[in-house]
Amino acid sequence: MGSDKRAAICRRRRRGPSPVSIAVGVVVVVGAAAGISLAAMRSGRSRPPVRHTIARRACAIPVTASPVPAPARIGSWPFHLLAGGVFPAVAADGPRALALEACGAEESSLRVVEFDPATGASVASAPFAHAAPIASAVAASRGAVWFGESRLALEGAADTPPYELALVELRPGTLAPERTIRLGRGYGLSLLDSPGGLVVSTGRQLLVVDAAGSVHPVASFPGVVVQRIAMIPGGAGVLASLFRPSAVGPASSTALSVVDLASGRVTATTDLPGGAEVESLAVGGRSALVAVGRTGATSLERFAISSLRRVSEGARNLPATLASLNLAAGRRSVFAYGPTTVACLAVSAGQVTASTPARDAAEDITSLAEASGELIAALPAGIGRLEAPSGCR
Repeated sequence: MGSDKRAAICRRRRRGPSPVSIAVGVVVVVGAAAGISLAAMRSGRSRPPVRHTIARRACAIPVTASPVPAPARIGSWPFHLLAGGVFPAVAADGPRALALEACGAEESSLRVVEFDPATGASVASAPFAHAAPIASAVAASRGAVWFGESRLALEGAADTPPYELALVELRPGTLAPERTIRLGRGYGLSLLDSPGGLVVSTGRQLLVVDAAGSVHPVASFPGVVVQRIAMIPGGAGVLASLFRPSAVGPASSTALSVVDLASGRVTATTDLPGGAEVESLAVGGRSALVAVGRTGATSLERFAISSLRRVSEGARNLPATLASLNLAAGRRSVFAYGPTTVACLAVSAGQVTASTPARDAAEDITSLAEASGELIAALPAGIGRLEAPSGCR
């Protein structure tokens, strides 16, 4: 597999895998995983919290930032800007929100920013040079903040994954680095919180990092790439979309699988039809909602978690769209958002609770998370609070 194909796999990771038939071979990994090492970076001094307006001096806004001011509304839902800039990812941290901010004219570094949605107060980490926005991640787990760093490293054999991966633990409140865990090569990082610790996908493996910082390999996926993961309520397992790079022709290259975190076993799996591509997925209750792209159109489909049997179209009153859709699980609803719409859905009922159309590119939500009932959304012009109807939260 050449460098062009490797780059295509990584681009699909955020958009969703491309369709195919996939025979998923999952191997339970015992003992230490090859290529994983732990390096402690403990410092005797902690940096005092700084407000975002001061910290911004160390973060040059990229030329990719929108020249159009942030809107006061997204459709009919009010939007309140917290900070301007380019924010590739947003995550929840209890009552606070976490975000990745791209810095430098050409997005040459990333930093983690922690926001208080109510006051707008914020703390920013030092920048991480050469971290790739498309393949890096941020999450909070068991009282710690974790930055998942992916740095492009194309040297090596043609079939070598293109990123050097690392997890950096940051101290809550100051975001000073505590330690770094090197994970070796992979296709990018996805991070989820679970009762057992931080769940990590490297694109080749699922791992769990416990509160002490120990890495526990869960499962590996020979011959396939883990594109996306979503936590199943209760934290016993994850739903994963898997992509087979070697698939050719009309065969299916994409599958959905449920992986038990305790045993590493696949408890349910289903192939998607050829030509189908998973753009996003989320789990609510006993159902999974999947945004599936086919021949230029995207629709939502609902699957039973226990068997991954397709139940129905995911939202009867949200028609298929020519634009891509992203999904984010909140406390009561799953939020669907893209260039043309934002909506909240009751997954168990398979229908939209509330929605509003996005009127232009300035209202295109690129990432969204719910932090203690507050929706935090990233737009081309920056990051802020989005007021959804009360029935959504």
